Amino acid sequence: CNYGGTFPAEVQITPRTKMQKLRKNGVKTGNEEFDKRFFVQAEDEHEALRCILTSGRVEAILRAAEKSSGNVYMSVLREGRIHLLVQGSEFFDLGKGSTNVELLRERWTNEIHWFTDLIDALRMEDILD
Repeated sequence: CNYGGTFPAEVQITPRTKMQKLRKNGVKTGNEEFDKRFFVQAEDEHEALRCILTSGRVEAILRAAEKSSGNVYMSVLREGRIHLLVQGSEFFDLGKGSTNVELLRERWTNEIHWFTDLIDALRMEDILD
């Protein structure tokens, strides 16, 4: 998603792995559920927390992750872009064998809505420079 401006900080959000649970570094948002589920890295922790990882955005990411069928990865890039990835899911997967086109169309529509709903919930245009 390209917002057409710049963000005040870069942030990478990845699922927290067993190895990352042992590491003490990483940005803590103050939301215990989010901090247990995700590992956050930022070039400027203060700006990341002040502008990008607000409580509303953290909650939106958590809600979206709960609705996804895989691990959610997110990068907020200073150049005004957000990259989203859902790994280990069947997002946009055709499947094998005969496919019911209507069911496939409905599933893909739901998956597109998942992405667009998350982008809308983040309201990142409010912090563009």
